[in-house]
Amino acid sequence: TWLEEPLWPMQDHEAMARIRFKTDVRFAAGENEYSLKAVNNLMMSGAVDFVQPEITKIGGLSMARKISALADLHNYVICPHGFRIGPALYANVHWALTQFNMEWLEIPLLPEGYKFPSEVPMPEMIDGEVLLPYCVAVCLFDRRQRWGGMTHFLYPKACHADEMTPKYGNVAVPALIRMLIKQGSMVEDLEAQIFGGAKSLFHDESNQGWQNVQIAQKTLKKEGIPVCSQDVCGLKGRRIIYHTSTNEVIVMKTDKIRQGDWFPYPDHSACQN
Repeated sequence: TWLEEPLWPMQDHEAMARIRFKTDVRFAAGENEYSLKAVNNLMMSGAVDFVQPEITKIGGLSMARKISALADLHNYVICPHGFRIGPALYANVHWALTQFNMEWLEIPLLPEGYKFPSEVPMPEMIDGEVLLPYCVAVCLFDRRQRWGGMTHFLYPKACHADEMTPKYGNVAVPALIRMLIKQGSMVEDLEAQIFGGAKSLFHDESNQGWQNVQIAQKTLKKEGIPVCSQDVCGLKGRRIIYHTSTNEVIVMKTDKIRQGDWFPYPDHSACQN
């Protein structure tokens, strides 16, 4: 437990540090810092035990990754702040699950009977842990320009106009292709890599992971983009680090998945390559 932003104004880091050193209560703050410099000042002040940046205020995932590097430098734990759903929440989950210095993730919680106006569904949770869907990541690389990009989607195909968001593979992959072309890439210079789509032993009767892989393969084939490598399906969770200027990928697999990391595995020893 911690006490979040115990004084006003929240940016008075020196005053917060003085209070922290006179009490045993752990402090958290950071949701009202709007720049890398401000977050760095918060860490250097020693005012908090947990840093809570708000991804919609700091500049998105690109800035979030820089903050993760700062946290490593200052030996801080990051707990992303968030009381939003939809893309902001998905971005927070993505950030938290691809970094190693994350201990907690704030998920918005409303009293029973209340809901957000957008009616976007909340992520599934069990015993206080967020469950990951059977996601697939597609990396595209321009061999001529020496740049690339990565997209990540939750579901294979959007069938209705009001569902056309990048959480669907038939939207996310074409969107990444268009973004690279807009930057000056040509389709004939692109190549792809595909990762993910792990299968749950007990909660994936439809084999959604494989459906996600298939939609990526079909979309890339339709666009004439070759798949130079892939690491897909299986029973192990993956974390991906992609270097967009070299096309190098680090794939980290885990055989000791926690109860809530993917979908619950009663017996982790049953996971095989």
